[in-house]
Amino acid sequence: MTPGALMNSSSAHTVNVARSTDRPTATLAVEDPGSGHVIGAVPDATPPDCLAALAAAQRAFAGWAATPARGRARVLRRAADRLLAEIESVALTRSASSRASPSPRHARR
Repeated sequence: MTPGALMNSSSAHTVNVARSTDRPTATLAVEDPGSGHVIGAVPDATPPDCLAALAAAQRAFAGWAATPARGRARVLRRAADRLLAEIESVALTRSASSRASPSPRHARR
């Protein structure tokens, strides 16, 4: 898998388990600072997008707080499983999008 592969899976925001597809979503390029190459794109959240996400979080809070620890643990384990299933892409993307220059240790020989 290549850096940025997960970023390009959708250009819509996900809020309250629903993707906002009612309008086109602008994206921001994610660049490798070492090379300047674009490695992916992420949705560019607008103020209304952020407010919708905050409102969804506020609505979900009481239910989440009332969920027994075992139920919350199940949800968090599923999230961890999804992250681990894509760990290579996540690691490559994080590494490529945060380094100041290419690491000599990882340079192709």
